[in-house]
Amino acid sequence: MSSLRLSFDLVAETVSHLSNDRQTLHSCFLVNRLWCEATVAILWSKPFELIGPSVTRKWKKHAPILIEVCFMFLGDHMKKQLNLQRMRHAKSTFPYIGYISQVNLYDILRAIGYWYECRRTNSSEQSKPRSLSFKRSKKVSKPSGHDEFTVDLIDKTFLELIELVSPNLHTLTIESELSHSGGLLRQCMTRDKILRHINTLTARVNKVCGLIIEGRKQRLSPPTGGIDVSPLLMGQNRLQKLKIQGYPTRLGIILSMLPTLAHCISNISFCSINFNERLSLSDLAACSNLQKLCFKRCSVPDQVKSTLSNARMTSLRTLKVIGTSIDIGILDTIIKNTNGSIEKIVSDGVESEFSQRFWPSVGLVSQYCPNIRYIQMKIYNVDAGDLNLFRISCKKLCVMTLYVGSWQRSTLFYEFSDCKITCIKDEGTAIIYQVQLPFRSYVS
Repeated sequence: MSSLRLSFDLVAETVSHLSNDRQTLHSCFLVNRLWCEATVAILWSKPFELIGPSVTRKWKKHAPILIEVCFMFLGDHMKKQLNLQRMRHAKSTFPYIGYISQVNLYDILRAIGYWYECRRTNSSEQSKPRSLSFKRSKKVSKPSGHDEFTVDLIDKTFLELIELVSPNLHTLTIESELSHSGGLLRQCMTRDKILRHINTLTARVNKVCGLIIEGRKQRLSPPTGGIDVSPLLMGQNRLQKLKIQGYPTRLGIILSMLPTLAHCISNISFCSINFNERLSLSDLAACSNLQKLCFKRCSVPDQVKSTLSNARMTSLRTLKVIGTSIDIGILDTIIKNTNGSIEKIVSDGVESEFSQRFWPSVGLVSQYCPNIRYIQMKIYNVDAGDLNLFRISCKKLCVMTLYVGSWQRSTLFYEFSDCKITCIKDEGTAIIYQVQLPFRSYVS
């Protein structure tokens, strides 16, 4: 009986379901070359994702290896410069760099820094007598002579790597946690070749942290006025998702550019932003295809309400308000201006100056959200019995995820005795339940 020969597409489809199980993926390497190639494509789609405080030691160990593999695909001119640094280049088995589709610019630059630190340290250790190694100073001096790996060469190598990755790149994250980051980021922003295929962009522009380059930890403030990410938005015709995190000084400019993205952008998230009276949200009205809007850990004052009075977001399907200090009137205005298009509302309660208030209200949802299908909210200060009004008023409502106080548990089970209730998480004083309403509740 002849052995079954699977096509690459079938193997790739099978392996794709294991994308979150790295241990099993590593076992797939051993099957044959076909399985090995499919596995490599999955693992190299986002090879620099190991970044984070909990994996710093592991990241420092693997980053130099990843960077050396990437260096195999550099142009001859760049290889020649790196050869002066006594670096060897081997031929690659697979087109690794062509598999990369998601990347954080900061991760790549930091990986190059770790690679150089590792290479320089190893070279230094080999050149010194073992008996004197304990006398090494904790303060590492800048390398000299032909072994000097300049910041300029790091930048050039970084930019060429990004251009090599760009044809398959669809998710880009930009952070200002870069030493000397201003000029480097601006070069990336103005290169159409890098941004041409991006459809998901995340900009974090207010953080400052250390970056190890040349064996030293440098802590620098961002350039005056912050990083201007607005050039990233110019000329974009594929961008679908925009996430703005932090408090960029040019947020007003970014918001004013939203009308130019109105034909394509469908998902906007504001994270950890303190709005003020000078930042208008009225430009959201221009995004006629906006389907998802999220406010996470933001502060939105009452003055913003007037800027939303004429914002007709008739395509909005999902509204999320998480950990945000915002006036209920602002949220009500957004809901009223959707013309009944809202299908999903996620709220963990609305923080005010004095307390955490219940939102959305039954009256608002029943009147302005006839197509609502999913609601997530906290009801600590609300009688669970009042929730029955939601399913009575909203005929299409399917699921409710509720943060319920422990004292409200019995009332909840009594009022929704005909529904499927699942406990998602028990936090002691609060319990998260998912209530699946019966079929009849959302049939017109």
